[in-house]
Amino acid sequence: MTPQKPYKTYAELVDIMEERGMAIPDKAAAQQRLRIVNYYRFSAYTYPFRIPHPDGASHGSVREYRSAQFQEGAHFENVVLLYDLDRKLRTILLEGVELIEVALRTKVSYTLGRTDPYGYLNGSNLHPRKILYRPDVTDIDGTRRPGPTRHESWKQRFNALVDRAAKTEDFIVHYRQKHQGALPIWVAAEVLDFGALADLYQLMDKSDQNQVASELGIKGGGELERWLIHIKPVRNHAAHHARLWNRRYSHDVPTIAPHFLLNPLPEVNHHEAARGLYYRVLLMAYLIKHIDPQSQWLKSVKTQLRKFANIKFMDACNAMGMPKDWDQETFWA
Repeated sequence: MTPQKPYKTYAELVDIMEERGMAIPDKAAAQQRLRIVNYYRFSAYTYPFRIPHPDGASHGSVREYRSAQFQEGAHFENVVLLYDLDRKLRTILLEGVELIEVALRTKVSYTLGRTDPYGYLNGSNLHPRKILYRPDVTDIDGTRRPGPTRHESWKQRFNALVDRAAKTEDFIVHYRQKHQGALPIWVAAEVLDFGALADLYQLMDKSDQNQVASELGIKGGGELERWLIHIKPVRNHAAHHARLWNRRYSHDVPTIAPHFLLNPLPEVNHHEAARGLYYRVLLMAYLIKHIDPQSQWLKSVKTQLRKFANIKFMDACNAMGMPKDWDQETFWA
């Protein structure tokens, strides 16, 4: 297979950026950066510094709204700054996910363990209709047939997580030997990743969901279920080192009715914010406020988001779906 574009050396890649109008006073430093960060990855951060096409013309692509040429005054160090700010933002968001995930593990295991420590396996303390739901699957030949139930699928995933953890975690080996392989929910919760934990929460009985949600400042388990769906991709992108700052997510965060909240959220323009990062950070911040009111996480993420406004050619508020003067809201005080 012939590649669409020929291979380029680090020096040639730096020359290409310079030929397109980017100021690169220290070419050696620029080449060193490309030895650390793949050019294809790095080039995504050059996007706001490129010349916009007139009237958003696509020039053959539904996503290509900017020329390959850089705006006058675009500087290599501006791109490096944007890249480093985004990297730090990922670190901060992962710290927030940790606070949420550990608290959710605790509350789910405490709530389920109260009625049956092993009910998450036999379904005795889960929602009877949800665990029996059996979505169709499509075979390789296109034939559709009933697949495993949601609970069966979840248990398959859970067993894989346990087997993986057993290779390095002594507590798994101990409980398997002592209890014939069955783990009580407060032990099992420690091997769940964010996705498996959120899926287990979805399978819980409504009254138990409501109990967990109320401890996180939300009136209604179904509402928390929706929040977790929108936080999950942020966690995945941050954990896998993907770009965050201007990402547009595939699903809108629905308008959040005030009666679901114990405390108000700042107002946002739902049309602009629904697929942006800021709305999802807002959901995380609300949960963390209720998980640990003394946490400095809100201060950290607020400080980091503010820094994006200092980069030339960037409209950080628009890119992230933030309203003007978002940081003046009492929520962030």
